[in-house]
Amino acid sequence: MTEQPQPSPAEASAQLGQLRADKDWSAAFLAGSGPQVAEFHRLSEIAAKSDDVDQAIAGIEKFNGVFRDTNHQIMIEVAGGLRDIGLPHEVIRQALAGQPVSREERTAAEQTKIKLMGDPAWVKEYLAGSVPHRQQMTMVNIVVNSPVKDATT
Repeated sequence: MTEQPQPSPAEASAQLGQLRADKDWSAAFLAGSGPQVAEFHRLSEIAAKSDDVDQAIAGIEKFNGVFRDTNHQIMIEVAGGLRDIGLPHEVIRQALAGQPVSREERTAAEQTKIKLMGDPAWVKEYLAGSVPHRQQMTMVNIVVNSPVKDATT
């Protein structure tokens, strides 16, 4: 049996998020299945060294004393919603971390949004709940709502 390479804290957090979304894995974990419990503990130990964003993406709750950290809980919920429509870890991280985009990226996203919303056929599919259309609009909105990098940096 070959040993798996050690993931980074961010990768461990992402793996926990993926496993959490896997209904079969989650059911086995909740039933106390040895391999799933061992994997959960191994990844959780590594992920504990990650930042708040990666922990939120992985669904790891954070407490202030005995109370849940509300802002962190909101990040967990947003991450879950973005993951549910199929957005990749890197995009979810960008949205939650508020990573800045260039002025050119923002302008391109704004123009794309105007073009998409001006296409009646596209809008019809989007409003009907088409997953690819929801993914595209969500990604455009993430860029449109991201801070713009300072031109001097």
